[in-house]
Amino acid sequence: KICLCENSESFVVFVATWDGKLLSIKYDEKRETIVCQQEIDITKDGSKPVLAVAELDNIAYVSAEISDEEWAIYKIEFTGDNDFDRKKQSILVGTHPKPINQLVIGEDKRLYSFGYDGVCNVWNLNEIHSFPMKSYKLGKIVTQVQKKDSHILCVLAGESFALINTEDTQNEPVYFSARSEHLKSSQITSLAINKFVPDDSSRDDILDFALGTVEGRVIHCEYSLAERPGEKLKSQNPKAGGVVYAHQTFYKDRQISFPVNAIAYHISFDGLLFSGGSEGKIKFHDFPVQKVYKSLFEDRMPVSHLLTNSSGEYVVIAKGYGWHHDKNKIFGKNEQEKAKIYIYILEENDMPS
Repeated sequence: KICLCENSESFVVFVATWDGKLLSIKYDEKRETIVCQQEIDITKDGSKPVLAVAELDNIAYVSAEISDEEWAIYKIEFTGDNDFDRKKQSILVGTHPKPINQLVIGEDKRLYSFGYDGVCNVWNLNEIHSFPMKSYKLGKIVTQVQKKDSHILCVLAGESFALINTEDTQNEPVYFSARSEHLKSSQITSLAINKFVPDDSSRDDILDFALGTVEGRVIHCEYSLAERPGEKLKSQNPKAGGVVYAHQTFYKDRQISFPVNAIAYHISFDGLLFSGGSEGKIKFHDFPVQKVYKSLFEDRMPVSHLLTNSSGEYVVIAKGYGWHHDKNKIFGKNEQEKAKIYIYILEENDMPS
């Protein structure tokens, strides 16, 4: 997984890897040349994966396994030196009894950690200690998380949702299920929030978001925040979005589907969405008209993560093999199979016409 640290002086990509490392890659102003790269072995022996990474004020937060019964969140500060002093630059934030696979920095500058134990813990980063300031018992494994403004949307066990309002931590999350026509038999593999759309029929907003599935589909959905918890998730009218079969192909009259591992909306161009699949391709979607109009990459290395930057000028893409692939590929025994980070600079002709 990757996250970005972007300001007027630097553009840094933090990369969490399957062989227990955290990479800090700093680029020049044009985003074309790497000016500094640091690598930290979080798990010391490289035998355990780093499953999640988040960033706040040039500081990285990562999750890693301490033992079979404990996973930790570390605060990592990069000094710019090649040598890493674990005692000075690595601080323990807190732990979960199960793997921590999602980390999110909320608008409230607090860290939200999501574990296989079905719990979301909230950490006050100004007062580092071993206990969370609040815990949400979500009940199921959180497989995907996406933040938009003051809300965090979670996919639970690939089939239902929890919506956390970081401005209202006194109340429990809002839960709703994925019971739409297009999601009955789907497993959700990726998530992206577009925006909150004003709802003329109520004082609440409609959450506009997209889902990637294991069957290679990208589905446009909406949910009214005025609805009661547990009410049916409504799929968007197909004329306004609907379903795009983005990562499916036919070979010898046989349909082959590839999981959609990552999706992201463009920050400012309404309806422009990027999706990355296990077949290695990045697809550009003009979502309002259900059209894939551009494809990147011909190699078969899976897309593992992608992000757009805050100004919408770049798409940052991570390609590499995961835990379910051959171990030689995960750890880069073959030079051609090593994971790669790409920064794609968006031009005018990349936008939908």
